[in-house]
Amino acid sequence: MNPQDKRFSSESIRTQQDWRIRPPVDDRPHLWRWITIAMLLIGLKLWLVAHLPIRALDADRDNLRYVILATNLIHHDTTYDAFALLRQPGYPLLIAVAHWLGIPLRLWQEAIYLTGGAFLAAIVGGVYRRPRLATLGFALYALAPFSFHWNRQTLQEVLYLPLMAAWLGCAIAVVECRGLRWWLGALGGGTVLAGLWNTRPEGVLMVPPIMLVWAIVGWRRYQAQREALRRADRDRLEAEYRDQLEAEAARQDRIEREIEAQLEAQLNGVILPPLPELPALSEFQVSEDIHQDQAHQAESSGAESQNRGQASEKINIVAIARELLIGLGLTIVPVTIVTLGICWSNAANFGIFVTSDFKTPEFAAAYSALSRVEGSSSSTDSSNSSNSASSTNSSNPANSSNSLNPSNSLNSSNSSTSSPSPNTIDTAAIVPVPASARAAIYDHSPAFRELRPALEVPPNTGWRSQSCAEGICDDYAGGFFFWALRDAAAAAGYYETPDRAAAFYRQLAAEINAACDDGVLRCRSGLWGMVPALRWQTIPRWLGSMGRLTRQLGRTAIVLKLDSPQDAETIALRQRYYEPIIGEPAEFVTQRSRPENQRKDAAISFGADLYRLIFPIVIGLSVLGIAIESGMQLGQMVGATGTTSADHRRPRRPRRSNHAHDRSRSNPALNSAQPQSTHASSPMPLSLVCVAIVAIAVRVMTIAYIDVTSWPVGSGDRYLRPLWPLLWFIILAGLAYAVDRWRQILRPKL
Repeated sequence: MNPQDKRFSSESIRTQQDWRIRPPVDDRPHLWRWITIAMLLIGLKLWLVAHLPIRALDADRDNLRYVILATNLIHHDTTYDAFALLRQPGYPLLIAVAHWLGIPLRLWQEAIYLTGGAFLAAIVGGVYRRPRLATLGFALYALAPFSFHWNRQTLQEVLYLPLMAAWLGCAIAVVECRGLRWWLGALGGGTVLAGLWNTRPEGVLMVPPIMLVWAIVGWRRYQAQREALRRADRDRLEAEYRDQLEAEAARQDRIEREIEAQLEAQLNGVILPPLPELPALSEFQVSEDIHQDQAHQAESSGAESQNRGQASEKINIVAIARELLIGLGLTIVPVTIVTLGICWSNAANFGIFVTSDFKTPEFAAAYSALSRVEGSSSSTDSSNSSNSASSTNSSNPANSSNSLNPSNSLNSSNSSTSSPSPNTIDTAAIVPVPASARAAIYDHSPAFRELRPALEVPPNTGWRSQSCAEGICDDYAGGFFFWALRDAAAAAGYYETPDRAAAFYRQLAAEINAACDDGVLRCRSGLWGMVPALRWQTIPRWLGSMGRLTRQLGRTAIVLKLDSPQDAETIALRQRYYEPIIGEPAEFVTQRSRPENQRKDAAISFGADLYRLIFPIVIGLSVLGIAIESGMQLGQMVGATGTTSADHRRPRRPRRSNHAHDRSRSNPALNSAQPQSTHASSPMPLSLVCVAIVAIAVRVMTIAYIDVTSWPVGSGDRYLRPLWPLLWFIILAGLAYAVDRWRQILRPKL
């Protein structure tokens, strides 16, 4: 073998790849320039938000409740009641850490938001060698108009968003990296998932995108081994081809020497025996034989492995499965350790082994049993007519009260969120336990009868008023009934200890299920925990809600709201609850009127207007890039399938060798100037874009389901904004595809 022949060396294979996957030459020397720009963006954002106060709301199930839970964590003097374990502990722990570090909560939350975006941008810029695009993306992330009021709230979604950005960065590292970076990505993804799991109760929604990520990893490992086997097969065939050519050349030399010897002998008068007939094989015939042998081996790959006797040429499925199991272990173990640690802490302090008692098995069983009981149709009709009549009452006290509404912080954080018209609400679907069903249950369940005084209240009282504010005035909407049920049990004294609350809910579920089984109550089949039942007539509204929320997903990033209430009641609320914990004096809110802060507000508003002008253009280019890339990928898959089928039908005849072509193949310098005609995998693969789309789709479907079965979510900004990092990645991927195609068009034809 000629030592200069590098046609099949690793260096030559690398240089023959698509020109787009090589990092731009001018990016690496100027990496620090882009890092400096990112740091300047962080400093600018922190300066712009330094005068904006935390929004102090009296929502005792949301904003205020997290502050109270953080206070309990700091002082360690909590006794068990209906509120002690009401929420997941992730976000209250974040508030407590800010207090222990002495950092104002508004700056702490902003720093975490920026850290999550910077981490994701660094992963994108480092893995795909695109610092310019990553810096542009980080600017879109950091200066998004919604973030100027989003990070001033005391809501668990404030932590959920940067955790989602960090998880996506770890997922990219797991898919694209090997070695130590792969281990760090898997372990980091598990650690971030532990935070997500214990921040909001819907951590199970992360399971589909996580499984898709590991499926992509397994497929890539399979393809890598398959390509390695193909390269080994090509090397073997090349070696056989080269050996036959060398043997043929030696044979031709021997024949030429013998012919010369005969001629010389004839000239000297010596008669030699005649030479046997040895027809020479041309190079074309040799290559034809090699190609036919290769086609025969491709049609019978199983026999080929046996003939070669090389077990190493089989794809090692066991190694791939082992790597996937290790990765899944690194993902699951941190979640398990953190969750069990929280459970053990609650067991030691309160005597209940849960992270939150909001969805204990006993409470879920009781709620499911209550939802089984069917109400009379007359109750539903009267509820609809009462809703239409009450919708005109603008003086309802619930319209001005937001202390108990689970969606009040949503309404306060949106730029425009209006309650839906009652005519658009399916009362039968959104009321899980109607009044007629409750009346029937009272007659057959002594445990539930104890809750009657607290549940049957006037429409302008308690949770009935909150339900009326959302269009259900004659009953409890599903999103409010479980709160009313917990409060009624607490009012009856059952939340004095965890065991007593569990025993009450267990008894309630047993009584109702027994009445259903005996036929005393008219019941449906058992529901899955607290998941509302989906009716066939609700599916069109569910699909419509999904479409509306999907359209809103792009708009939620450009909403800006800088107002902040400054009345005496808010100051008193700040002094009592917020000031001791958030590191911000109660009078800080009054500093918004200073001239320098007014100029900051004007600068933020101007930047938001500019952002709203640029953002649609960026979205359009991104969609165009993804559409083009998807079309080309699909076309190549179809073309590759057609070519493979044709190859199996009839092997193509190889061309006669060309020495100039061979020299270009063996010269890496020439190969670097001649990109292959086939399109290699994109720098930001569509598979990861699909992961982001799946994560978005799962959450949008869930929010839409809540919208039509529990309570109207309005514009859904509160629940959609944690998806912003996923949308951000899709936008960057689309821009990368568009830029690559544009460069390919402008690149000179060589």
